[in-house]
Amino acid sequence: MSLMKWYDFVGPFGVGFPTPLFLIKDVIIDQPKLLKGGHYRLKLVSSDQGHSMEGMMFSPSARQVDFLKLNAISYQLLGELQWNYFAGKKSIQLLIRDLKPTMEN
Repeated sequence: MSLMKWYDFVGPFGVGFPTPLFLIKDVIIDQPKLLKGGHYRLKLVSSDQGHSMEGMMFSPSARQVDFLKLNAISYQLLGELQWNYFAGKKSIQLLIRDLKPTMEN
């Protein structure tokens, strides 16, 4: 939450001030769920501390969908942090721009 306070403070992002992208390593993707329109909702779990958050992938490429189908041990994710407001609750989610497996079974 403290990171998001800073993130909100340095915004807003847009023309001339692009949204920062974060590289997150050693993430386990649990429960990928295909949504309407070919989008995916993912539960992201850190492999070392067990913290979790939600991730979203909108219109992933065929390569990205193939990566989701692998039995990868962990992934590297590139994405932007954002607030998610749903059913009266506010949570942090990662809008995933790209991903790749770091190790496979």
